[in-house]
Amino acid sequence: MIVLDTSYLISIARGDSYLQDRIDVLGEEDVFLTAISHFEIFRSGAKMGMKENNFFSNLFSTYEILPFDKGSSMIASLIQEKLDRLGQKVNVLDVMIAGICLGNGISKIATKDKDFNIIAKVEHLEIMDSV
Repeated sequence: MIVLDTSYLISIARGDSYLQDRIDVLGEEDVFLTAISHFEIFRSGAKMGMKENNFFSNLFSTYEILPFDKGSSMIASLIQEKLDRLGQKVNVLDVMIAGICLGNGISKIATKDKDFNIIAKVEHLEIMDSV
């Protein structure tokens, strides 16, 4: 099982040919998206063109979207606490995505976001295709 992070989805939408090829390999696993990624992408809907909007709408209707629920929230809180103790600054939305992953028993994430490398220092999270 693997979660595709917002940064990964945006790179695919922008035509990153390497990631386009990788999505086929990742497709051999159960692939999930998160409600946080949905928020991150569609919060700038006014800036999106019709082509991008259609691409993301199709993507989010193709894969299961995992919610940020109470269990995910608790795990994200614990991750944030560990990061705070180490003095590590990470985007809170990325911490929430990590909480969703781990709360659903998923330890793999495909991302281009460096914040997940920091999160992986305090939680078991396997980073695929990171920068």
